Amino acid sequence: MGPIRSIKTCLAKSFQFSGRASRSEFWWFTLILIIVLVGVLLLIDISALGFDFEGTAAYAPVADTLGLLTLPAGMAATARRLRDLGLPGWPAALALVATYATSFIPTTPSTTFAVGLDWISYVLSAVNLAVLFIAAFPSTPGPNRYGPPPSEVTP
Repeated sequence: MGPIRSIKTCLAKSFQFSGRASRSEFWWFTLILIIVLVGVLLLIDISALGFDFEGTAAYAPVADTLGLLTLPAGMAATARRLRDLGLPGWPAALALVATYATSFIPTTPSTTFAVGLDWISYVLSAVNLAVLFIAAFPSTPGPNRYGPPPSEVTP
């Protein structure tokens, strides 16, 4: 599956957590989404709002809005990709939502809550990196308990 078809498929299946997603569908979507979000963050948000190199980044409303709008598609693609490997998909989708949600909680470095939130963010980031690592494995050949291989399913 190519990049354009992958984007169309993942956006069309934004709320479809059943079935399976091929490696190419997941990785093209993920790669393009990351490039677009980072590009928007760098080109629009930081240039328009500024960036403080003392350790605090400016609030990035355009990138955050775009991320929020594509969150369902990312969750569904991740869940379907893990199902393609024969694994349950809901834990990864929840970790993705939790990671995104923790970025909106305001904290100050001097509070105990901020330190606890940092650790939660680190653990969630590690879980998301593990999911990306697992998503690189080849698909389960033939049908599995989540359905036929994505190559046998017509879009």
